[in-house]
Amino acid sequence: MSTKECKECMVCKEPLKGRRYKKCEDCDPFWDKAKAIIDKPESRKPVRFHKDEEQNIALFAKEMRDDWNRQAPYYLCKYTWMRMLLKLPKIEKKDDESQEEFEEREKNQKKNNEFLKYLVFSPDRIDSKEDYIKGNIRVCSYLGNVMKNALDEEIFDSVTTEMIKSRLTIGRDKDLAKMLILVLKDFYSAKRFSQEELDKLFEE
Repeated sequence: MSTKECKECMVCKEPLKGRRYKKCEDCDPFWDKAKAIIDKPESRKPVRFHKDEEQNIALFAKEMRDDWNRQAPYYLCKYTWMRMLLKLPKIEKKDDESQEEFEEREKNQKKNNEFLKYLVFSPDRIDSKEDYIKGNIRVCSYLGNVMKNALDEEIFDSVTTEMIKSRLTIGRDKDLAKMLILVLKDFYSAKRFSQEELDKLFEE
């Protein structure tokens, strides 16, 4: 059966509606992200899900969508602990606003998007030495992915530790803070603190 004859989404296998023939609207962000990475092989690791080009895109997109769904309901980036976005918000003209008002709102949104683009989801390879393959994909924010790729393991662990500390709102209860650091750091990475290292984090 040709792609144009498909009656179900190539990614999630849900029935297609309207004039869609490859993927459903919900899978658009994952498909677009997969295609963008596959279309730039010189700047990325290879994507190895299937020899057929469209199946390769679809299976890669499915891997991302499945992991995205596992992050529900909060969709927090594993590295920054900030809420991820599927895509940047679009501005549409309201019935009761002037063209001038719309253009001003659009201008402000574009400025906002310069930051928000770092919160859009990005596929992270769990083992950075491996290609984009099944079982080696998780979604994080673009910012988290950039940080992971730019920093070596020791510096990256230091950055994420400081992020965790900055989010603890537990007053001066250092024992509870240390316990939470251990739990949360286990969520972030494989870093394990000795008691001495843990104590140093809270030295005045």
